[in-house]
Amino acid sequence: MMISSMQSLSDSEQREVLGEVLADQLQAILEYVQEIPFIKQEISDIKDRLTSVEQIVKRHEVDIRQIRHQLTA
Repeated sequence: MMISSMQSLSDSEQREVLGEVLADQLQAILEYVQEIPFIKQEISDIKDRLTSVEQIVKRHEVDIRQIRHQLTA
């Protein structure tokens, strides 16, 4: 349906419509690109939290080994 509608438009009208579509797409891209610094910061924060969790897990693994050793001794 869109193709038949476009065929009934003059060349300049087709260019205008396509220009509007491209402008909308470029605006959407620009909005996404502007979010990239925030996304990168969130990823960095998640990595920091993951590192903290991994350190806590390692400490608890040592505690668990010590408790098991004491229980079997």
